Amino acid sequence: MGASPIVFLQLLVRLDADPRLGKQGGCAMQHMSWTEIGVVRAMHGRIAHDDELGMRYEDVPGRDCGITMPAGASVDGGDGCVAEGALATLLDTVSGIGAMAHMDFKESVATLDLRIDYFARPPLGVPLRAVSGVTHKAGAPGAGSLLVAAEAYGTDAPLAAARATGRFIRRPMPETEIEAGNYPSAPLRQARDYAALMAFRESVAGRIVLPFRPGLVGNSSLPSLHGGAVAAHLQECGNRYLAAQTEGAAPLKLVTAHFSFLRFGRSVDVVARPVPVRLGRGTATVEVDAFQDGSEDRPIARGLLTFAAG
Repeated sequence: MGASPIVFLQLLVRLDADPRLGKQGGCAMQHMSWTEIGVVRAMHGRIAHDDELGMRYEDVPGRDCGITMPAGASVDGGDGCVAEGALATLLDTVSGIGAMAHMDFKESVATLDLRIDYFARPPLGVPLRAVSGVTHKAGAPGAGSLLVAAEAYGTDAPLAAARATGRFIRRPMPETEIEAGNYPSAPLRQARDYAALMAFRESVAGRIVLPFRPGLVGNSSLPSLHGGAVAAHLQECGNRYLAAQTEGAAPLKLVTAHFSFLRFGRSVDVVARPVPVRLGRGTATVEVDAFQDGSEDRPIARGLLTFAAG
């Protein structure tokens, strides 16, 4: 969710009569899921980038969070399958919201790191579903963390397309009350494919620019960029760099991505810079840094990407 350990998801929730719905839970929000109500109250509105991708938060028995997302042209990786960036964003979101939901939306969280293992990218046309659950909870607000496990899959597929493990810092936040109401989602953002949706732009020396737009915001109260969008940007840079370096050779696929979120992702353009670690025939490893305002020595996030044949 957040793009750095400082990106505190503002969980400003007052839960009075009903610990799950709050004292106004039976009013205009009653048609929304408990998870969606919690997110809206915590964020004082909706999450812009989640709406762009058409995500819908669900209550899933036995899990902390569930999300469905359409798999149309806007998440096309260019080959008729869902882009890894869209999967990363889905897994980042379901993990962060799962951490909040596990604590009944009474604490904030900040993402420390996220690891994603990719198995088989789903074909377009079948909606995606992701679920998450907290597997370890330590310490207390302000001095603890949560470990979250998540997986994403096509709704017609028995096996996961990708799995993630995320570590989140627990943060106490003061309670406040917001007016209950109906918070409709923004329209699904349409594009010919995922690269066009994100408006990635090539720059010098293998760098890729992610131009800022309001739809990339993950936390409007700060505001800060969506951690999933930053992760997708790092992957895009690594994928393009490797493709250019291995042109004519058998293609390698992204199999594991490990992201460290270091600072705020602010409301300006982001530049991703690739650094090769190992380029081989059967495997490759590429490190990618994301920075803003030309501050290459102060990255906001770092990704270590592993590629393999097959």
